[in-house]
Amino acid sequence: MTIAESNLQGNVATGGSGGMGGSGFGAALFNLNGSVTIIDSTVKDNVVTGGTGTAENGMADGAIYNLGYDGNLSPEATVSLIRSTITNTVGGKSIVHKRPAIVSGGLSNNATLGEPSVVRLTPASVTSAAGSAQSFASVYTDANGYSTLKTVEFIAGPGSGVGAIWVKFDRIKNLLSIYNDAGVGVKSCTPGSAVILQNSQGKLNCGKTSVKKSGMDLVVNWSIIPKAAFVSPSQPVAMRATNTSDVAVGPVVMGNWTILEANTNTPPSLGSLTPDTLTSPFDVPQTFTAIYSDPDGYANIKKVDLRVSRTGGGAKAIWMTYDRNKDQLSIYNNAGTAVLQSCTPGSAVILQNSQGKLDCLLTTITGLDDELTVNWNITPKAAFASSTPKQVGARVKDNSNALDGWTLLGSWTIEPTIE
Repeated sequence: MTIAESNLQGNVATGGSGGMGGSGFGAALFNLNGSVTIIDSTVKDNVVTGGTGTAENGMADGAIYNLGYDGNLSPEATVSLIRSTITNTVGGKSIVHKRPAIVSGGLSNNATLGEPSVVRLTPASVTSAAGSAQSFASVYTDANGYSTLKTVEFIAGPGSGVGAIWVKFDRIKNLLSIYNDAGVGVKSCTPGSAVILQNSQGKLNCGKTSVKKSGMDLVVNWSIIPKAAFVSPSQPVAMRATNTSDVAVGPVVMGNWTILEANTNTPPSLGSLTPDTLTSPFDVPQTFTAIYSDPDGYANIKKVDLRVSRTGGGAKAIWMTYDRNKDQLSIYNNAGTAVLQSCTPGSAVILQNSQGKLDCLLTTITGLDDELTVNWNITPKAAFASSTPKQVGARVKDNSNALDGWTLLGSWTIEPTIE
C-alpha cells in the first residue's frame, strides 16, 4: 500500500462492547498486507480508544495499525515514511506493527524514517591558500525535523575519506570530530571550545565552528584550515547526512575547492588564557597558561609576551616575555622601557621587579604543531595588591615580525591581605 500527498487527520477508532469489539486500532490507517509507504503526507490528530469488549483487553493503539497478515501468514509489517510527518496520537501509540507469529499479543515498533537530505553548501566553489581559514556553511535537512538527524558530515577530497579533510558533527552527542588520514579513527571536541582538531591534510577550528538548528534544518558553519600537503587545483567537496534510523544520504559532491600554496607569511595569533579570571592574595604563586599560535608552525613564532598591569600599559606592570629563538625568559623594568633580567626556562632563577616575580624553574614552554604554550608562574608582590582587578594581556610576534598586538585576555584581582 502506498499513500502519497495525503492528509490523514482527525480520524477516530473506538472499540465496541461485543466479545471481539474491545480494540480501538487504526484510526488513520488499518492495513493487512504488511507493507505501507507514506510519501509527502501528514498524519496527525487521530484518536484511538479502547472499547469494553474482551478482544485485546479493551486495548487502544495505533493511529497507523499495520498487520503483516495474509492467507499464508507470511508478510512482515513495515512502515516507511518519506518526507512525511506523524504527530499523534490520543489514546495510544502513533504506529503499531504486528507480525504473523504474534498477532494475538502485538508488537510495537518505531517507523523507519525517510531519507535525510543535503541541501546547500556555501560557498560551493572557492579558492583559498594553505594555512588560511576557510568557512563553509552546510545545510542538512530532514522532513521529520532536525531532531531526526543523527550525524552530518563534510568531506573535502576523496569520497572514501582517505587522505581527506573529513569532519563530522554528532547532533545527539553535540560533538565535532575529524577523521585521521586513513579515514577511520576520530578526534573530537565540543562546538565553540578552544580546540583545534587536525590530520595531515587540514584542521578543524572547534572554537569558530558553529551549529544552528531550526525546523527541518541543521546548519553547520565549518571553519577549516587546509595544510600545505592538501594544495590542489581542485578538491571535490561533499556532504553526507544520517538520521536516527541510520538511513544515510551521500557523500554528495556539492562543489570544489582550489587550494593554493601559501606564498606569503601567515601572521600569528593569540589563543586562550587559563584561568582568564582569578582572585588570589599577594605573595602566593599563580600559574597562567597562555596559548600562542602560528599557522606556519610554532617554530615560526619569535617572541611572546604576557603582561599584568593596572591600565594595560607597560609601566608599573609585571611584564614578561619569552624569546623562542634564544630560549630566554625576561622581565621588564618598572618603567616598562627595557628588559631588567633574563634567564633560561627550567633554571633555578627568580626574575623580579617591584610589582612581582617570575619563577624560571616553574615556568614551562611546549610547542606542538602550530601552538606554543607557556605556563607562566608569577608571584605578585604586596605593592601590586589592590581590590581593583589588574588587566592580563598578551601579544605574539613571528620570525617575519608579523604581530598580533596587545589583546586583553583576562583579569586578576590581587587581594591586599591574606584572609
